[in-house]
Amino acid sequence: MNAIAHLLRSCEVLRGAAILAAAGFFALLSPVAHADHFYASQITARTLGTSLQTGFQDTNDILGGPSGNPGGSTHVLNLGVGGQITLGFNTADATRTITNGAGADFIVFENAFYANSDTTKSFAELVFVEVSSNGTDFARFPTLSLTPSGVGGFGTINPANVSGFAGVHEVLANVNTNSIDPFDPELAGGDAFDLSTLGSNTLVLGGQVDLNAIRYVRLIDVLGDGTVLDSSNNPIYDPTGFGSGGSDIDSVAVIHGVSVTPEPGVSTVALTGIGWALSRRKRKFNNIDTEAQRKQYCPLLFSVPPRLGD
Repeated sequence: MNAIAHLLRSCEVLRGAAILAAAGFFALLSPVAHADHFYASQITARTLGTSLQTGFQDTNDILGGPSGNPGGSTHVLNLGVGGQITLGFNTADATRTITNGAGADFIVFENAFYANSDTTKSFAELVFVEVSSNGTDFARFPTLSLTPSGVGGFGTINPANVSGFAGVHEVLANVNTNSIDPFDPELAGGDAFDLSTLGSNTLVLGGQVDLNAIRYVRLIDVLGDGTVLDSSNNPIYDPTGFGSGGSDIDSVAVIHGVSVTPEPGVSTVALTGIGWALSRRKRKFNNIDTEAQRKQYCPLLFSVPPRLGD
């Protein structure tokens, strides 16, 4: 076999090696998904309500784990009356979604507390809870309010008379001061939500909201003076008037979540494979007469950075 024929054959082998190495590179780039627990990590939108409590406006207080405390916590973000906030869960190295698992899927920790430790008397600033897959279409959890009449600014409601709201139950878990599992809806306190409750929602049925790929949770403070209605058109009452500045959100904890991260170290693996293939073929060309012939018949070889073949 003459030198040129040898070079052409070597180029074909080289081309195949490069293609295989590149294919391995892209295969290794495939993201890795795994089940996970996590907290809200982003504020993606916010509308301030009225009567805003200026002392509770540190946005960091709503991100991360709960800070439950008997009688209420100061590590909260106040929404103001009628205010709302949309939370996301992504981090710099992971895309995170809530999925529809068995039972409760996430917990909203507001700052409700029981008057004199009486669990039938909750200082509950009620919150509508909505979820979205795309950040545009939000499905609201159905609500029911059977509180019979208006409640003053420092009044309480019976948690047994409401359902589907956040802001009803006292927060018990505190990631800084106790060992209560904040992802256990039976122990952590707060208000747990099961995505399967939304199975008949029109946005879910229409495909706009995917219950296995929830990327956003929106929390909306309820004006509890009876002018806002629940899902059955009952008036909603909660502490309203002087002394009430709307809901104070502590945290959102995801029980059934998925984190998607890139496979680490893929560049080193793939480039090492390509470099080995190229250097092996390049050593075969020492008997070719001139560098010009090599460039003419095998330009791929000379497009590779020298460090890979040296």
